[in-house]
Amino acid sequence: MASVLSTVEGVVIKGKQLGRTIGFPTANLSLASPTPRLKHGVYGVSVTLSAKQYYGIMNIGIRPTFHDHGQISYEVHLFDFNQDIYHELLTVDLHFFVRKEISFPDKDELVQQIYRDVELVRNRFALPGTKKSQPILYWERRGIPNQDEIPHLPDFSFVQFCKEEFGVNRGVYNVIDSWFYHNGSVDILKRRNKIIHFLNYMYHSKEIKSNGRMKIGKNGLSAMFDEYLNYVRI
Repeated sequence: MASVLSTVEGVVIKGKQLGRTIGFPTANLSLASPTPRLKHGVYGVSVTLSAKQYYGIMNIGIRPTFHDHGQISYEVHLFDFNQDIYHELLTVDLHFFVRKEISFPDKDELVQQIYRDVELVRNRFALPGTKKSQPILYWERRGIPNQDEIPHLPDFSFVQFCKEEFGVNRGVYNVIDSWFYHNGSVDILKRRNKIIHFLNYMYHSKEIKSNGRMKIGKNGLSAMFDEYLNYVRI
């Protein structure tokens, strides 16, 4: 078990039920303990309820995606839990910081990030029987018939796909695209398929930051390219 950064106690009250509308119901707390001096953001937590322990994620902040710029809220999403706990007292141990609270352009972006948050926290706690959450896939959200159509997307849309699915910005994408071009992948469709394969391999073999982006490291992309070449030669 990870060490405890802080502990809060609170009674579950009825909130705006925004989490329920996006598939992540939360327990909204009215704090019964002193207000903690913690930065806004998402935390990995363990929760004691009626002498039983649960795990989950907690958001502390003002929910900027919903433009709810009111008082600070304390919301907990419990994993594998579906009970009515209004008016119950929760003791929440905050074990580690996941990411800062940020405003997303739309609910879809927020949902994708929450899936990543949940998977990261489950892995950090090494929960038995952990199942990877299944996010809404890019082509489903954009009305694309299937993933085979992705290499045919307009340039901006393909770059956006790489950003949303693998956490690479335009600058990193340009370096990757140029590398494959100068290594013989002149045809754009074949090159894009190789880029997807490369990013998919690296995304699942490298450490992912709390914001969903790949941790490239001090050796940068050159080390990633070398590693990938060794992988495809096996």
